[in-house]
Amino acid sequence: DDSPLVREGLYHHHISRFLNYFERDQVHVLLFDDLKEDSVAFLRDMYSRLGVDPSFTPDMADRRYHVTKSRPRFQGLYNGVVAVIRELRRRTQWANRWIEYLRKEGYVNVFHRLNRGKPFPELSDQRRAELADFYQEDIERLEQIIGRDLSHWCST
Repeated sequence: DDSPLVREGLYHHHISRFLNYFERDQVHVLLFDDLKEDSVAFLRDMYSRLGVDPSFTPDMADRRYHVTKSRPRFQGLYNGVVAVIRELRRRTQWANRWIEYLRKEGYVNVFHRLNRGKPFPELSDQRRAELADFYQEDIERLEQIIGRDLSHWCST
């Protein structure tokens, strides 16, 4: 597949490049599947590997991000708001409290609903099969590196 976005999904290819420079025990591959299944256990495992107290559970452990099935209607506006929020959070603790208040009160959700654009197109069965075929070898090689069964990634 010639699509740069599709090639980004060749995880074995990317991870093997890291293994050219780091020992295998220095590289730990985290799977989104595990995060979805049990976010708290996922975070505790990650914290343990990083030397952080694994009993710590951040407030955001159960929060879901980027669950929309559509693009922002006004992508530039969305990018601008995200950039401003990111900069405010970086500069001041007050902004973090204010933004969390807005999120808890539902204002962020209102913004997302108002800015909801066209839904992402559905993936056709034919394209899904093409992608499964394209990724098959890379996934099998990734399974060998990480010692996990990933066959469900290619089921069509």
